[in-house]
Formats: sequence, C-alpha cells, structure tokens
Amino acid sequence: MLMLFTEAGLPIILGQSFDQNMGLSGQRIGCLSLVSRSLWSCPPVHGARIAETILKNPKIYQLWLKEVRLMAQRIQNMRYSFTKALKELGSPHDQSYLSKQFGLYSFNKNEGISIAGLNDNYIKYVAMAFHEVTKNTQI
Repeated sequence: MLMLFTEAGLPIILGQSFDQNMGLSGQRIGCLSLVSRSLWSCPPVHGARIAETILKNPKIYQLWLKEVRLMAQRIQNMRYSFTKALKELGSPHDQSYLSKQFGLYSFNKNEGISIAGLNDNYIKYVAMAFHEVTKNTQI
C-alpha cells in the first residue's frame, strides 16, 4: 500500500508506537516517518535508552521479565474475574472471549474494554454496569 501511495507521488506520514511492547506507556517509544522516495525518521531517544538499559543489563532484564509476567498474570486474572462476575449476574451473552483473549484491551464487534484498568476493588461494579448496558442487546 505504501508503494502505491509513493508511486502516485502522495506524501505519507507514518506513526509507529512501541511503548506498550516494553511496558513503558507514556514514554513514547516509536517513530514518526515521512515516507517519500527516501525515508526520514526522528524517534525520541529517552524511551529507547530505557529499553536499552533493560535489555543490556542481565539483572535488570530478569527483574523486568518477572514484572512483565506479574503484570500479564494480573491482567489474565482480571479477565477471568470479569467473565465470572458477568456470568454470576446472569448475562445472557457468551462472554468467554474475554478470558480467551490476551493483552491490555478486549474487543468484540460491538464493544471494547480496558482490562488493564480493572482491579479487585471495583470489578463487580464495572461488571454490573456492563451487564446493564448489554443484557437487552444482541452482541
């Protein structure tokens, strides 16, 4: 697709974000590229330096891996807890996709939710609100 635009002489600005790949939300790791016959890019360096420090130091890297595993497990637990809460509320919909997906967010064709934003203190409250909105709809 990029080649078609470039061959047509259309300017292209391409933005890529990698900050969540390293768990560094807000650090803006990525690049903004101006695509023409040549490629120009000016990514910020602070996030890249953090990533370099993590990846080059074995002790810090192992700590980072441990923290990423803990974060992934917490998110997966939130997925299971949210699915369970919806089932306990009597949701007429099959919400199993919530616990089968991976990542910070969950989507189906009509709805989306930030799983990473959930916690044990208010997961039932969010499930009740979600249930109220979806119980009489077709998902």
